[in-house]
Amino acid sequence: MHTESGLPSGTDIPGRSKCDNCKRKWKTEVNYAFAVNEMQSLKTRIAIMQASSENPAEDYLDYGAHRLEIQNLARTMETMKGELESFPNCNEESCVVRHSLASEGSTKINWNKFRNHLANCNIPNPNEIKSPADIDSFVECYENAIIEAKIAASNPIRSNQTYIDPRLRKLNNERNFARRMSQKYRIPALKSIANKLNKEIKKLNTKIENENYINKLINVNTEDGTFWNFVRPFKKKFKSIPALKRPANIAQTDTEKANCLADSLEKQFQLNDVHHVETEHLVNSTVKEFLNNVPFNFNNIKPIDPTDIVNYTKKLNKKKAPGIDGISNKNIQNLPMHYFSLLAKIIESIMTFGYFLTRWKTATVIPILKPGKDPTVPDSYRPISLLPTFSKIAQHFILIRLNEHLEVNNVLIPEQFGFRKNLSTTHQLLRVTEYIAEGFSNKQKTGAVFLDIQKAFDRVWQDALIYKLINYNTPNYLIKIFTSYLHNRKFAVRVNKELSNFKNINAGVAQGSKCGPILFALFINDIPKQFNTLLSIFADDTAILARNKNHNYIRIALNRHLKTLEEWFLKWKIQINASKTEAILFANSKVNPPPILINNVTIPWSQECKYLGVYLDRRMTWKPHFYLY
Repeated sequence: MHTESGLPSGTDIPGRSKCDNCKRKWKTEVNYAFAVNEMQSLKTRIAIMQASSENPAEDYLDYGAHRLEIQNLARTMETMKGELESFPNCNEESCVVRHSLASEGSTKINWNKFRNHLANCNIPNPNEIKSPADIDSFVECYENAIIEAKIAASNPIRSNQTYIDPRLRKLNNERNFARRMSQKYRIPALKSIANKLNKEIKKLNTKIENENYINKLINVNTEDGTFWNFVRPFKKKFKSIPALKRPANIAQTDTEKANCLADSLEKQFQLNDVHHVETEHLVNSTVKEFLNNVPFNFNNIKPIDPTDIVNYTKKLNKKKAPGIDGISNKNIQNLPMHYFSLLAKIIESIMTFGYFLTRWKTATVIPILKPGKDPTVPDSYRPISLLPTFSKIAQHFILIRLNEHLEVNNVLIPEQFGFRKNLSTTHQLLRVTEYIAEGFSNKQKTGAVFLDIQKAFDRVWQDALIYKLINYNTPNYLIKIFTSYLHNRKFAVRVNKELSNFKNINAGVAQGSKCGPILFALFINDIPKQFNTLLSIFADDTAILARNKNHNYIRIALNRHLKTLEEWFLKWKIQINASKTEAILFANSKVNPPPILINNVTIPWSQECKYLGVYLDRRMTWKPHFYLY
């Protein structure tokens, strides 16, 4: 027997396998247990089968230490909805074999069968959870039951044939008949008729397409979503990731691209190479002391009402992609009530033991190309993390407890408008523009510096974040949860349907998680302020403004604040990208003060700057928004 990998679906494979009836499907009874064990290897390795003897019982595929017999291969293919077909050949002793794998995703779930299957599953008693290891075991059983029910209730969907208008079908038949007769009897008149009918078919086809397009356009509206379904193909065009440049070679296949991007992102998820010895010692000693003295478990956790979970899951977007567990939002929305009660017990156990499951903090990363960047360079892609929905549900209820503490104790500074209730980019922009407009009214100039924090979310110093949570008097069980949540995170990059190897995340908070944004806001919550400047923050978008009639006063005020920020950034391992930091002087005069400095890098004065998606020009005329590009 010989095996090869990487053959596409539908490849013709010559071999010496004997078959009683040529052009018949190879079907046997489904040995499900065996098929499941062999399915993963067969998805990635298509085998060339060639009989090594005249005895069919001796025919097998050699997968290392395992021998895969042809009978079992046929069973596996049947389970995979694949097809193995023999075709006649000139040689009586040989035939051509074609293997085709069915496309994935062509299934529909019977939700009544799904719920009935779950009702009959044996799930352990959640009251027996006595340690973090018990949480892992329980959740594994819980998720496996859902996945098994999903598979059991899935039915294949037959692909519908393309609809052909009866008028076109009639003309096609006439054209094909004329063409056959012309080729058979070599009559030029029949060939002319066939060509004429061909032109009529093209003309009629264009007319039908236009009619269908106009009818579709008339029937769209904004209420049922048909408008956006109509517009989306024109608005966004899918662009595949091209071959990526690596130091030694080029990544061409999807697997190579995924691993190349994963290596690049692993380097991004590292702390900035800046050090402040005193702060590092203080953070490490404080966090170590807390972890040594924190209780093993907390018994005063407020119970979670399962109906609150049901109400939350009803709001989930059914079209959102699932995490690495493959359990979609729609699967969760169709769970029986008993499973929501079990999920409430799981989240309560997470809070009791201060332990966040590794399987719930392992992310699938989707690479998104940054605007204007070279698509062949791995660093040009922004990571978007897809976490399991169960992880997001748990984070939601943890976040409720954290927000209660933050609001009662008024922890977040008022300058931070990001990720806060009833506040948005519009409110922060209004605050900034009113400050500038007030300066114009008082015949004052306003200077502004817009800072760019390098890899803001991806390079958060995790131990320092825990240190700050301790200083904010956050409840101990929440600190313990976030310590577990932040450490030992993993990710894998997905390119099309291929996943990279798993990589470690050694810094940062996950983009795409529920807790990540508010944790980042807490990390920069102690940012220094000055009495004569205005600090404006939305997430990591930070601006400093100062106004006065004397532009030298503005320069001095901004430089003094920036100097204070430089020291603070150094302490907390934050790095400013000076090349992307911008400065602008809002004034009617064209005279600019001397340039400002950050990290000994000169920041020139610009004519316009972009802040929170809005262009601000030096005279606040809003003209940049009316330019034709």
